[in-house]
Amino acid sequence: MRLARRALPALLLLPGLARASAWPDKPVRIVIPFAPGGPNEPLNRILAEWLTRRLGQPFVIENRPGATGTVGAQQVMRAAPDGATLLYSANTGMVVAPLLLKSAGYDAARDFTPVAVAQSYGLYIVVGAQLPIRSLDELIAYAKARPGQLNYTTPGTGSVGHLATASFCRLAGIEMQHVSFGGTTAGLLAIIRGDAHVAFDSVGNAQALVEEGKLRGIAVTSAERNPRVPGIPTASELGFPWFPSEVWMGLYAPPGLPEPILRKLSAEVEACLADNDVRGRLQGLGFTPGGGGPGEVTRRILQERPGWVAAMELAGLRQE
Repeated sequence: MRLARRALPALLLLPGLARASAWPDKPVRIVIPFAPGGPNEPLNRILAEWLTRRLGQPFVIENRPGATGTVGAQQVMRAAPDGATLLYSANTGMVVAPLLLKSAGYDAARDFTPVAVAQSYGLYIVVGAQLPIRSLDELIAYAKARPGQLNYTTPGTGSVGHLATASFCRLAGIEMQHVSFGGTTAGLLAIIRGDAHVAFDSVGNAQALVEEGKLRGIAVTSAERNPRVPGIPTASELGFPWFPSEVWMGLYAPPGLPEPILRKLSAEVEACLADNDVRGRLQGLGFTPGGGGPGEVTRRILQERPGWVAAMELAGLRQE
């Protein structure tokens, strides 16, 4: 009887271990709750290819944009916790939007299984090359002379780019109009057309257009200069030491994902992010590779919330 009792815990673990060893036994969807392209694109494709190769099943990317990342997040939150549906989202959709949009209907720290921090980047302030603006001071002076006449574009209401730009406008004492074009890449194209004028985007997404002479980069919001554009000063250097500055992406699963599957998935993601080739590719695009398992995701979510609430207050935004 004593031997049987000792064996019981091991026996109880067998179903979970069997599920983990069998997982994945069918294709896995990685839901991206934003439009195709943009700064989400490079790593989510690298990660999908890595997991497909290492785990022997296709990991297929599915874009489900809408409501600043909350539509796709809601879909994953309601999915079966069997490892067949994952979410790759930014703090835009998982931290900021739930604070600003009542329709989000979820708490990222409670209603998902966090897996890993994937990457991060500071924002890149760019303007249309047709404008006579070559610095942050010139942008401020130009906007002050034309109150309400400049448009800034973001992925949507409640995005990190939205709060960062709105906060900057308050701090700089300028007025610009918020216009969303449904995605970061669409927003940059709108600037090139002249339908918008300013964006707080990413180096990885915008620098190729800067190099082509279609956009002009004037500042970054990271704590240090971005190695991809070392000649571009930080906002702190230019007299703006505080406003929301970092976007980070994380991988999530529906609530209740079995622990053995979570451990297996998290270990593979960490291995991908530690790979020298992957890190080099990301750094070459101006992104900082992530790292840290489920606990780091939760820590970031909880730690960031007070700052975003303060940013909403500074920007004059209320939950809607």
